[in-house]
Amino acid sequence: MKITSVETVVYPNPGRPFVWVLVRTDEGLTGLGEATLMGRDRTVVTTVNHLADVIVGDDPLRREHIWNRLFMGDRRRGGAALGSAMGAVDVAL
Repeated sequence: MKITSVETVVYPNPGRPFVWVLVRTDEGLTGLGEATLMGRDRTVVTTVNHLADVIVGDDPLRREHIWNRLFMGDRRRGGAALGSAMGAVDVAL
């Protein structure tokens, strides 16, 4: 099984847009994670898109490996946007 895409869906709730992350596989499975970060929906969406570039093609069952690659691959290692995006991807996996 391989990850084929990572998508974001933004629900425009006034004052706090909700951000969901969909991780899709080549076997038709879709995982759902939530990445809402108050007032920073565009930042989180951009971060998720960056993470998608790294994990598309990976086996979604190797969750710890993927998490470590994402965390250790960013020299800044931290921040609310990265934490929200990674958390949503992790839950979706």
